[in-house]
Amino acid sequence: NVNGREYDLFPEPKDLHGATVEQLRLMQFSNRKAEYLLDLSRAVVNGDLELEKTGKSDYHTALNNLLAVRGIGIWSANYILMRGAGHLDCLPLGDSGLHRAVRNLYKLKKAPEKEKVEKLAAPFAPYRSLYTLYLWYSLLDE
Repeated sequence: NVNGREYDLFPEPKDLHGATVEQLRLMQFSNRKAEYLLDLSRAVVNGDLELEKTGKSDYHTALNNLLAVRGIGIWSANYILMRGAGHLDCLPLGDSGLHRAVRNLYKLKKAPEKEKVEKLAAPFAPYRSLYTLYLWYSLLDE
C-alpha cells in the first residue's frame, strides 16, 4: 500500500516453491515460461543462484551464473544485471528497442546487427547500461 493505493508485488522465490506449472498457466504464463520461472525460483531457494551476490560480483561472473539457469538467455541476464543488480556495463544485444534506437541515433538505413551495436557502444564502456537506458528513453519521443 502506497499513498492509499494497493500494488501487487511479484512473489519472492520461496513463495513460488510449491507452485505448479498448471497454477502459473492460469495466470497466463506459457508452459515453457512457467517451467523457467519455477526453475529460477528453485535455484534461488536451493542456493544455486545467490541473487544478493549478483550485484556485488564482477559482470562476467554474474552473467555466467545467470546464464547457467535454464530459461535465462543473454538478453534476460543483461536486463537483470542492469535493472535489478545495478551493473553499469551491460549491453542487452538483441533487444529490438536498443537496435531501433541505435538505428535512429546513428541515422542507419536499417536496424544494425549485434556486432555493429557492440562496436558503437564500445566507447561508452564501462557505462553501457546508461548508454542503453538513454537510447531506450529516446524511443519515448517516437
